Amino acid sequence: MSILGKAVAHFESLKNGEINVPEWDVDIFWKPLSLHAESKIYAADDAGVTPSAEILWTRALIQCALDKDGAPAFDEMKEDQLRHAVDSRILKRVAQAILGGSTLSGDVAGKVKTAKKG
Repeated sequence: MSILGKAVAHFESLKNGEINVPEWDVDIFWKPLSLHAESKIYAADDAGVTPSAEILWTRALIQCALDKDGAPAFDEMKEDQLRHAVDSRILKRVAQAILGGSTLSGDVAGKVKTAKKG
């Protein structure tokens, strides 16, 4: 098997992340991030402006968060509602888990776990 084949096989073997969100009475899941997925989150806008942390966290939820059935947990059309009508502390906690996975420290690290491959 080629090095690329081994790299792809490794990525495909990674398990989904999972975080329990007791305030929402739900578990949020996410697949490991590829460079393509990260580029959607970190992309500058059409004017070349680097996104704020608020935008990064919101994009992480929209692009990556999955429900228990593997369906997207948030609709892209609801970005404004996520930014203005959701507790920012919880949104940040979930987004940071998605973006940081098992490399997190502090409160979030204890709440992030590896889910079964889905």
